[in-house]
Amino acid sequence: MNYPKISLALDTVSLIKRWITPQEWMGAIEKIGGIYCIEASTDNEIDPFLTTKSYIKDWISNVARLQAEHGFKVVSFYSGYVTYRSCGLTHPDKRIRRKLLNGWFKPVVDIASELNAEVGCNLNAFSEHMLSNETEYARAVQRLEESLCIAADYAADKHVRFSYEQMYTPTQGNWTIEECRKRMRRIYSMANAPMYITLDAGHAIGQKEFFKTEQSEMSKDYLSAGQKDADVYEWLRELGRYSPIIHLQQTDGRTSSHRPFTQKWNETGIIHPKKVLAALKESFEREQDITLPGPAEEIHLVFEPFFSITEPAEDIIAQIRETVAYWRIAVPRDGIRLDEIDLGGK
Repeated sequence: MNYPKISLALDTVSLIKRWITPQEWMGAIEKIGGIYCIEASTDNEIDPFLTTKSYIKDWISNVARLQAEHGFKVVSFYSGYVTYRSCGLTHPDKRIRRKLLNGWFKPVVDIASELNAEVGCNLNAFSEHMLSNETEYARAVQRLEESLCIAADYAADKHVRFSYEQMYTPTQGNWTIEECRKRMRRIYSMANAPMYITLDAGHAIGQKEFFKTEQSEMSKDYLSAGQKDADVYEWLRELGRYSPIIHLQQTDGRTSSHRPFTQKWNETGIIHPKKVLAALKESFEREQDITLPGPAEEIHLVFEPFFSITEPAEDIIAQIRETVAYWRIAVPRDGIRLDEIDLGGK
C-alpha cells in the first residue's frame, strides 16, 4: 500500500491586509513557528487581475529568495474572493470564460511553475436561471467542463498539479461526493490530464438543506444531496486519496466559519486531527478506480482560518500558533507517511 506523505501548511489568506509583501508574511509565519509550508492566496497581493507582469516577476524573485532564507516552501497557490464571487467558467458569454482562463488561471499556473508549486481554485457558480431548467443546467455544465479541460491541459503542460475545490450548495456546484467523482472522471477522460479535488473540512454544512425527501422525489438530481454528502469524514473516506490539498478549519458542523483550532473553538468543533487522518487512511486503503487520477503521493493539510479585521495582529498570530501546536501532536513533522502516524487515542 502506497500511503502519502503528510505535511501541514498555512494559507496566507489568514494574513491578508495585515501582512502584505512576502517579506512581511514570511516574517509573521516565522513568529508563529512550527509551520514551514505555505499556500499563497492570490488575495494576498498576487492576483493577476490586480497586479502587473513586472510586479509578478519581482514577487517570484522575492519569494524564491526569502523562502530559502527562512527555510519555508510555497507549496501551492489558491484562488481568493476576486475570482470566487462570480459565475466564471459557467458564464454564457465565452469572453468572460476566456478572460478568466487566459487572464487569471494561466498566469497563476505560470507563477506556480516558476516556484515548483501546485494550483487550486474554484472558478464557477450556477445562476438561478441555470438551475431552474435541466437544459440550461446541462449547457452550463458543458461550458464548465470544457473550460476545466483547458485548465487541466495547461497545468499538465507546465508540470503543475491542479485541484478544484469542493463546495456545499447547488449554486456553488462540486457539492456532492458523486458530482465531484464524476467531474474528475470526465475531465481526466476528455483532457487526458488529471484534475484533482480540494476538500475543505467545513464544506459539508449546506448539503443537509437539500436532502431528497418523499415530497421532493421528483426534484432534479443536481439539486439533491445524500446523507453522506453532509459528513466531512465521508468526503475524506471517499475522495481523500484524490485531494492533494485539504483545507482545514474548525467548524461546529452548522457553518463554514473558518475558525482556528484553539481551545475555545475545539470545545464545540467536529474536526479532530486523528479522525481526519484515520478517514484519509481508509481512503488510501480502498481499491483504485482506474477511470480517476492516481492517488496523491503527498497531501498538504492547509490551515485556512479567517479573522475579523478588528482582531489585533498579535491575537491572530497567537491563534495560528495554537492551531499549529494542536495539529503537531498528530503530525509531528512534515513529510511523515500516513501509515507512520499514531492514530490511537483522540
